Amino acid sequence: MMMLSPHFLARSVSGLLFLAVAAATSATPEEAFLRGNLAYAEGDYTEAESAYREAAANIRSASLQYNLGNSLARQDRWGEAAFHYLAAHSLDPGLDAARANLLLCAEELGFEESPFPEIREPAALLPRHQWLLAGTAAFWLGLFFLCHRRLLPVHLPFPRLLGFGGLLIALVAAVAVWQYDRFGGWAVLPSAALPLRVAPAADSPAEITLPEGSPVRILQSEGAYVKVRTRDRAEGFLRADEVRPVQDH
Repeated sequence: MMMLSPHFLARSVSGLLFLAVAAATSATPEEAFLRGNLAYAEGDYTEAESAYREAAANIRSASLQYNLGNSLARQDRWGEAAFHYLAAHSLDPGLDAARANLLLCAEELGFEESPFPEIREPAALLPRHQWLLAGTAAFWLGLFFLCHRRLLPVHLPFPRLLGFGGLLIALVAAVAVWQYDRFGGWAVLPSAALPLRVAPAADSPAEITLPEGSPVRILQSEGAYVKVRTRDRAEGFLRADEVRPVQDH
């Protein structure tokens, strides 16, 4: 199930020549992204990672996160790769390759089944920003149809049906946006296994040890620590610098 081809990778000779020119004068995130694709195509996964990280510092893109995950997977850094595949999924739930590669990460990390969360319907039908636009438009259109007689001296057909239909779409959009925002609290332990502490203190005993690649939901911050919950609903504390929420990418 190796699906590690980068998105938007130039495959023609002319495309590679263009990327070589861009690499020589790279100054924008888009050029860094293209430089990463060229390095990946040449098998230089360390350089590809570097270029993708350079681009990711300035833009949010599902394809960029997916390609960065690929460059890490090629280096057998599966925990870090899983983090970026999950970030790609959070930005575009329709990117099936990211979901497929999360299954591959789970297998390589030794999980019996995939522990990674998914954005489900209705949120998965559209990106978050499109749900925001659709919900806002549907809400105001719904109000317009319900109240149009007070605003215009015309009679529109089926105003109540259209009005309540618009409000229903706005409600579905609100649920979808909530799903996205709730998903943003997920994080992945990118590298070594970490102890899940009982209290937010360095000398606190650990209840369990979380393996590399474990997904956790960040519940709240407490100084230098964050309280997290695992997929098995175990709760405890990790250092804030040990875990990164996918919404930051």
